[in-house]
Amino acid sequence: MRFSTLLASAILMWSAGTAWAQCDNLFFSEAAEGSSNNKYLEIYNPTDADISLDGYAYPSVSNAPNVVGEYEFWNAFDPAAVIAAGDVYIIAHPSADPIILAEADETFTFLSNGDDGFILVEGDETSFVQIDAVGDWNGDPGSGWDVAGVAEGTKDHTIVRKSSVQSGNGGDWFTSAGTDAENSEWIVRDQNDWTNLAMHTFDGCGAAVLGCTNANATNYNAEATQDDGSCMFDNACNVDGVEVEASS
Repeated sequence: MRFSTLLASAILMWSAGTAWAQCDNLFFSEAAEGSSNNKYLEIYNPTDADISLDGYAYPSVSNAPNVVGEYEFWNAFDPAAVIAAGDVYIIAHPSADPIILAEADETFTFLSNGDDGFILVEGDETSFVQIDAVGDWNGDPGSGWDVAGVAEGTKDHTIVRKSSVQSGNGGDWFTSAGTDAENSEWIVRDQNDWTNLAMHTFDGCGAAVLGCTNANATNYNAEATQDDGSCMFDNACNVDGVEVEASS
């Protein structure tokens, strides 16, 4: 989906001097629980190779599982499904809005109402590795799970993975969801916001995040890994966090 846009972004990042690299497995890039049946899951392939989904699945629970920590429904991908390198794969409700269905790679009726946990796994029904999760299999969260400090963020919202996230959460949904906008891996958007549908902005694995790394600066960027010389300060008295005595 819109691969040319993603490729152009990658080239732009490379030309800007960012050390752009590839990851090694899939992860959820977006999930929507919209009005009516406007629901979908989006999976991103950050690698430089097409990935067959024959060895993957997205098992789920409905509300509270029969056995805590175990899936109730094994959901296999469509036969011969593939995610192209740098592309996304969309699982949508068959009665979703035509805008969503136009981008869908497969349809699935039993998507979440906000409180159904889906985990992307690699393996088969008896032996698999958890790669990434939206929600969990540990119990009924009520109407939905909190995300980035937003109550019931998985219900009546679209959640989008931050571009800095380089891999799945390994099934650790609680840490991935976070407690506020800063420590969450997700951005919570309004219901029926499909702005990022069929594309994913990705910084790349191992990529340097440019910005001000000085915590005393007014434009300090907590996510920056490489200082770009842009730090700004209120006045000369706190440059680099060092108090400077005024000369007489």
